[in-house]
Amino acid sequence: PSVPMIPTSTSYGAFTTLFYPVQHPEHLRSLTLAEPPVLKWLPDISGGQIELDRFMQTLWQPAAEAFRRGEPEAALRVACDYFCGKGCYDRMPQEARAALSDNLREWKALTTSRDAFPPLDRELVRKLDVPVLLLTGEKTLAPLRLLNAELGRLLPKANRVTIPNATHDMWIQNPQACGTAVMDFLSK
Repeated sequence: PSVPMIPTSTSYGAFTTLFYPVQHPEHLRSLTLAEPPVLKWLPDISGGQIELDRFMQTLWQPAAEAFRRGEPEAALRVACDYFCGKGCYDRMPQEARAALSDNLREWKALTTSRDAFPPLDRELVRKLDVPVLLLTGEKTLAPLRLLNAELGRLLPKANRVTIPNATHDMWIQNPQACGTAVMDFLSK
């Protein structure tokens, strides 16, 4: 049987989603987040500065430079190499490349922004006193693992679920496990 697709805030969407409840916690009953990149927290986490530097030097800055040169496909190639391994973009089916191309404007805006990851106050996050489901991929990248672990420590009612055989693209790689985790969380 198929699992219904359930809206979950993932990646940058999860990051931006966190800003609303810290300002208006009274409007929140529960929260489901999948690997929000709260990058400004990394320097304060053991091993985080190394991972932040690697993220910036391997993905963010090269992608921004490719966009500035007017080479959006090169920027996508850099992103795919970082998230999925060297040569990933070239091995993708054309449909997958087209889907990535649909997000080029967002990627360009983010990577060329002066501050794509504004600060998020940890103490305000710590005060979120609602059930929170934190999804992470079993094979996700180190900075995202560190940040999910930090969120798990900060949020008093966090329930962490690791999605097997998945990276940051968990909803594409293992939608069944993601859907089941969310449905189980919402049923409680």
